[in-house]
Amino acid sequence: MFIVLAIDSELWGLIHMSSLMSRYVASCGVQTTIGLAQETLRIYNAECAKKNVKPDPEIIQHIQAARANEDPFTVLSLKNRSFTKAHIETLVPILTESVSRFLVIADFEGSLKEDTVDLVVDAVYHSRTIEVLNLQNCKEIGTKTCTTLSSMIKNGHSLRFLNISQNEISSTNLSLIVKALGSQYSVLQVLKASGITPTTSVPQIIPELCQSLSTNTTLLTLSLADDHLTPSSADSLSVVLENTIPLPPAPTPLAQGMSEEQDHTDVSLITGDTRFINSLNDVPQTMFMYSSQLAALDFRMNQMGDSGLQAISKALKTNNTLLSLVLWSNRITAAGITHLCAALKENTTLQNLELGCNQIGTGGTTELVSLLEVNRNITALGVAQADLSSDDLVSLSGVLADPACSLFRLDLRNNPRIGFRGISKLVEAIETNTRIQCIALDVDKLIEHSSPSEKAEMQKQLTRLQSRTTSNVDAFIKANDTHSHDAAQTTVFP
Repeated sequence: MFIVLAIDSELWGLIHMSSLMSRYVASCGVQTTIGLAQETLRIYNAECAKKNVKPDPEIIQHIQAARANEDPFTVLSLKNRSFTKAHIETLVPILTESVSRFLVIADFEGSLKEDTVDLVVDAVYHSRTIEVLNLQNCKEIGTKTCTTLSSMIKNGHSLRFLNISQNEISSTNLSLIVKALGSQYSVLQVLKASGITPTTSVPQIIPELCQSLSTNTTLLTLSLADDHLTPSSADSLSVVLENTIPLPPAPTPLAQGMSEEQDHTDVSLITGDTRFINSLNDVPQTMFMYSSQLAALDFRMNQMGDSGLQAISKALKTNNTLLSLVLWSNRITAAGITHLCAALKENTTLQNLELGCNQIGTGGTTELVSLLEVNRNITALGVAQADLSSDDLVSLSGVLADPACSLFRLDLRNNPRIGFRGISKLVEAIETNTRIQCIALDVDKLIEHSSPSEKAEMQKQLTRLQSRTTSNVDAFIKANDTHSHDAAQTTVFP
């Protein structure tokens, strides 16, 4: 419930990669693309025969689809499968440049074990095109894999997106990866390391991570959800977010500073954009400015509390790069929200703020209303399961009714006390402010919690709300000359 006009920033990145890759492939000619797909299929079948394993139907389907559509074989997605080591060995040639010249995305979520992770990562190391590597939920990632990943990151490998979430990784091995982020040649843009075990691993490497981030200019998204981060962790990370770190000495140009074997990254081939790598070269070394480019932080399901949020809030006063901050389920109360809202009244950058599953209540809602009255940059606000009452929603609806309010996405799920009066005021606000395009609600629960005399009217108001948000989306599409609803996604926070 209901309509959303929102696409995840990472998804936009993948779409951008695919678009640029398609343009590059078009310049190579259709026959070349079809020939490479046929060659990939031939070599895969030969490897299967050599290893005495049956070719995997899903892999065959991926390659044949690319050939039939005259598209490059850019995506290898094998999620939640059970593969033997021999099966993974048959994929090694596909993952390397010699066979699959256009492979960009390698997704093995839930399909690898420690020995097969080693094989995959070693193969990706020798690829010049793979930009997205998903190793989520592969149980355990050991020293060999972490050493290889570290080498890839610090030596400027083509990798842009790395997901190592939900794995057992020791703090010693994890530190290999985070230290590599400090390399002047790192081009990694997204790192997901959520739900890492042992639970002490991530907290122990926070100082090293902060040191790397102080000089890193390419990482845009960092996810450390469910990693047992404490107020102390937040205090350390806040220093990086302040954007007051002096620039390091300019790096040696990539081609001069690396050996021929290491220098195997053609940045312009996929992204067409070298500004992140070269940004430090064009700035006088006497200048002081922010070095971290972090645009999205996901700290959900941690234990930062009000004191941790206070530290982060202080940093947000000067931060001018962060666009999205997720603090879902962090033991935050109205006291912490007070510090956050005071800071965001001075911040002109943050757009997405997720505060769900925290005890915000009436005190926190009052602070958020005060914030939205002056901050015209926040476009998405998540307050699901935040102990909001009917009066709280009435108060919030008051500021939402202002056409100058920048909010267009609001998550109110799991707040059963917002009631009929709150929903009625929300409908009135949305009919006044056509900017709002998405309201996330638990429709059935709201009707269930309504009094018998209000159930029918609640249903009418919810239907009216859905109709209004749909009209707002249509108006937005028309105003922006969008020819289809392809960009509209049905989704909910977080």
